[in-house]
This record gives sequence, structure tokens and C-alpha cells, in this order.
Amino acid sequence: EIQTTNTLGTINAQDGQHYVELDSNDNSAMQQTINFTSTGSYLLSFFYSPRDDRTASNVIDYSIGALVSGSVTGPSAILGTAVGTWTKITASFIADKAGSYTLTFAANGTQNTYGGLIDNVAIDYVAPVPVPAAGLMLLGGLGGFALLKRRQNAARGRKTAV
Repeated sequence: EIQTTNTLGTINAQDGQHYVELDSNDNSAMQQTINFTSTGSYLLSFFYSPRDDRTASNVIDYSIGALVSGSVTGPSAILGTAVGTWTKITASFIADKAGSYTLTFAANGTQNTYGGLIDNVAIDYVAPVPVPAAGLMLLGGLGGFALLKRRQNAARGRKTAV
């Protein structure tokens, strides 16, 4: 079900005017093909809210092919999920080869027309920090500490070995 802000009376869309509920009359799922043109680290994020206080009703499984998978439910004090509030769920993963993968969200709870709510799904590439740049920053920092120590010793009238 595509819900519109104020339809359920308990929660507005996290972003925009619409969000998805995955348990209209039966457990349901939605999928989209995602094309990764670059290998590397990625971050899947989405906002989740349980529709009601029956934890078994609100289970949502998610996956991107075999790259990442998980499950979220609520209300849950551990996950911080509560009825009427959106909780950002994140999962990092590595795409070791470019290609097409299927992003899936599926209801996996009690079939009772009260399912978990999903909004604002994103997949972001996480750019790596180049090792040479990190190494140069470390060397620069160590050089700065050595210079500071030398100045402190010079101010105290001590000689330092170089």
C-alpha cells in the first residue's frame, strides 16, 4: 500500500507525501533493480516505523542480492523503533563486482493488514580515503609534534638530538 501523509492518522511521511506499508491484506514485497557501475563500499539507508504495537505484525526483511540482508521490527527499545516515529536503518556492504542487483523489501510478519512502514530509501557510495593521503597526514602530524617538542626544549634551555 502506498500511504499518503495523514492517511493512517499516526504518522506522516518521513520525506515527501508518501510512504509504503508492506501488509495490505497479505504479506507483500517490493523490488527494484539497482545497477552498480563501481565496485567498493556502499551504505543502504531507509526509514522504518512500526504501524502498531504488535511486534510480530511489523517485520520487514531487506536485501540487495547476496550483498546485504537484514530484518527490522518494532516497537523495539533495542532498535529504537516506536509507533508513530521514523527510525533510520543503515547497512553497509561491499560490491566486489559491478552489475545489476535486486533491492527487496518484504513483509515477514503476521498477515493482519498492519505492516511495517518504509520511506526515504537511499544507496550511497562510500568513497575510500586514499592510503597515501592518510599516510602523509600522519607524517605531517608526527613532524608537527617533533617541532613542538623541540621548541619546548629550546625554551627550557635544553639541547635536543635530531
